Amino acid sequence: LDRARMTLAFTRDAGIEASIVCTGNTQPAMSDEHIRSSVLDGLKATVEMAESFGINLLLEPLNTRYDHPGYWLASSDLAAELCREVDSSRLKVLFDCYHMQIMEGDLWNHIERNLDVIGHFHAAGVPGRHEPQTGEVNYPYLLMRLRQNGYTGVFGLEHAPSCEPSHSVRTTLDYLAPWLT
Repeated sequence: LDRARMTLAFTRDAGIEASIVCTGNTQPAMSDEHIRSSVLDGLKATVEMAESFGINLLLEPLNTRYDHPGYWLASSDLAAELCREVDSSRLKVLFDCYHMQIMEGDLWNHIERNLDVIGHFHAAGVPGRHEPQTGEVNYPYLLMRLRQNGYTGVFGLEHAPSCEPSHSVRTTLDYLAPWLT
């Protein structure tokens, strides 16, 4: 909580509106229910601080298959459930399409049932975490559906360029531009 307080103060002082929060890894000596309870207690305390700082928190589930083995929160549905339990407008899900395609697939159905608590999206190609247009996820379709459902929040890129970075960004924005307006 001390580190969260320092991060929130920095975030506020830097004029940043939101900060990502993670749950940490599983603990072999702890049951899943005990970890869940501990995570929920930590989120509630951190959200209380975030409310006083005027900062939004984005809870991010990650993939445990390739990039984050041992991480506890690997489900967008569980992330949404935790946000609903905390019940604060300051806590939302960061839906990283790359991670959730690996862990869950069926992206639109997960997004649609949890859109009320999603506050931010990340995009990257699957497999490889390169440009969104290089993978199996149909990002234009997701963006079209998000627009149809009234989503106006952040849709960010979080990928490792497979070519010169400025070319990577330019071609990615060309690919997504018709769906971003």
